[in-house]
Amino acid sequence: MSNALDPLGPTYFSREEAARIPISAPLGAGHAAEMQQGPGARVAEDEEVCSETLRIESKIFFCDAKANSRGLYLKISEKGTNRERSTIIVPGQSLPWFRELFNYYATTEPSLATAKEFPVESKVFYWSVGDNPRGRYLRISESGAGPRGRSSIIVPSGGADCSAWLAFRSVLARIEAQTTEVAPVQLQLDRLTELESHLASLGAHIPDLAQTTSYFDALAISSTRPMQVPALGQETVVGPGPSPPTLVSTDSGSRIVRAGHKRYFFDLGSNNKGQYLRITEVAGQDRIAIIVPAEALPQFYHAVGLCLEERQGGRPPMM
Repeated sequence: MSNALDPLGPTYFSREEAARIPISAPLGAGHAAEMQQGPGARVAEDEEVCSETLRIESKIFFCDAKANSRGLYLKISEKGTNRERSTIIVPGQSLPWFRELFNYYATTEPSLATAKEFPVESKVFYWSVGDNPRGRYLRISESGAGPRGRSSIIVPSGGADCSAWLAFRSVLARIEAQTTEVAPVQLQLDRLTELESHLASLGAHIPDLAQTTSYFDALAISSTRPMQVPALGQETVVGPGPSPPTLVSTDSGSRIVRAGHKRYFFDLGSNNKGQYLRITEVAGQDRIAIIVPAEALPQFYHAVGLCLEERQGGRPPMM
């Protein structure tokens, strides 16, 4: 797929501008079923169309395109080191705009890039660029997300060349292509019914579907691309990835090992049963601890050394 993308236009996208997306673009009301239907209402089970995973430095972004009887939508979840998982839901019809916005921020001079607002359906997406000691980042916030209020994801730029934003653009382009190719039949039938009703209300002639090659013709939807099996589980890595594991000591005597988005705390303690070592694993809001009796520490140390030796292919462990 070509990487040549048209430059982005206005600073603020009005609802009229957002409505210019052609009817062939996938509808995006699938995520709205949960919000718009009353308590106890049955919601059609979502079908996964395609998914990609994007690793940017120490963050992981899960991009899952799904479909149900109401339409297509993209669920983007961010999993970082020091943040709980954050998710935004993007209507399928907004995918071209999201792709263009990533391209805009990746190819526009930092001093010229401005904040954007993109209203779609019953929500608004806010785009803004910020800086911190680690570099530039792009914040995408979703408001009007039902009971969740506002949620946001933060995407690092990937360096001066904005390689991470360009990679995100490519991910969205691939997902856009896949969702166009595998749009559910029920969705197209729903569109046809809506089109017939609209034509009838205008007094227009309704074409006889039996005389058309397919209901796609009536909807003016065509594609020269062959149908493909949904792409699931593709992964893209941008940047060097998480920092290498580190070992630090605190003023209180604790040792902390940092590995990826996890931290391990080693604390010596004692009680009426004797001395012990508490090892605590912390990942986000999750915390798990084990207690190793002091008399078992030599064996524990030896077991870890044997595992390290086995991992290094028989070389003696470096302790």
